[in-house]
Amino acid sequence: MIELIRYDEQTKWNNIVDSYKKTDVYYTCEYAVSFMQNEVGIPYLLHYKGNGCSLCYSIVEKDIADFTAFKGSLSHGEYFDWNTPYGYGGPLSDADRLTDVQQKEFRKELYELASDKKIITQFVRFHPLLQNQLVCDKVIENAYIKDTIFINLDTQEDLMIQMDPKNRNLIRKAIKNDIVIKHDSGKYIDEFMNIYETTMDRDRARSFYYFPKSYYEYMKENMGFETEYFYAYKDGVMVAASVFFYNEQYMHYHLSGNLVEYRTFAPTNLLLYEAANWGRERGIKELHLGGGVGIEDSLFHFKKQFNKNGRIGFYIGRNIFMPEKYQELLYKRQEVDSEFDMNNSYYIQYRKPEE
Repeated sequence: MIELIRYDEQTKWNNIVDSYKKTDVYYTCEYAVSFMQNEVGIPYLLHYKGNGCSLCYSIVEKDIADFTAFKGSLSHGEYFDWNTPYGYGGPLSDADRLTDVQQKEFRKELYELASDKKIITQFVRFHPLLQNQLVCDKVIENAYIKDTIFINLDTQEDLMIQMDPKNRNLIRKAIKNDIVIKHDSGKYIDEFMNIYETTMDRDRARSFYYFPKSYYEYMKENMGFETEYFYAYKDGVMVAASVFFYNEQYMHYHLSGNLVEYRTFAPTNLLLYEAANWGRERGIKELHLGGGVGIEDSLFHFKKQFNKNGRIGFYIGRNIFMPEKYQELLYKRQEVDSEFDMNNSYYIQYRKPEE
């Protein structure tokens, strides 16, 4: 049986998530709700139990008529889709992989539910540390995208041992140049936002990567016990800052920025090293740094310096629940945008961002 738990049933949602041996911040109700600050959609926890197995994952249900590219060309209430919230998700299960029989039953119920709710597609960002694209590999089509990087915190050795020599030297350089690292649960949101948005401007990031102040305030009020801000100072000036999510098992490098004129002092290198040490002291097993914007760009290589052997694959997944409606949406998108290529490589093709 599949049950959809709405975001306003927070206790029930989180109790289900906590019932699994391996879980993460990305599955909490609070995390899913945080994106209501800058996205239109209704968060749900999809919970399935049957045939001796169970799983759950977060989804955001969206009316496709709200997508900018379809504004004015679709009526509300006709086409919907699901996607996992920004970050990582996919099925939580105590089984590494459901049996073929279990997957067949789950698939049947999933597609029936999607049909009842007019859900055209589902897009899933799987969790690299869990490698959970394997749990329902016969239900949710998956594709490898790129490698990401993690630091192993479950060690008594100095974390510098995992790094390449250049990064060790940069951390020593930051210490020698009196870079000071501090951290808290979010006392300096305005300062963080200034550094982060300056970095996004410099990198010409899409609007998707900018968040309103209400997003940070929500995190501070509702996720303070799972969020830590780290700051790097040079001569009393905040020159780099990062936000981390964490629970008892995993820690994630969520958002980060720096002032370019201070890069030569390697403040972010020292910040990440100190954050990793903080996580290890709390008994956290792994710090996931993520990957680059592209496949193996400069950001990826920066992160790779922290663990020479820390590569792990990131997968995405999809379901096309209603192929005919899916094709309709592609044609409708082309009707309103003659430049739109229906054969683009975007995984949910009609949602390819406008240039």
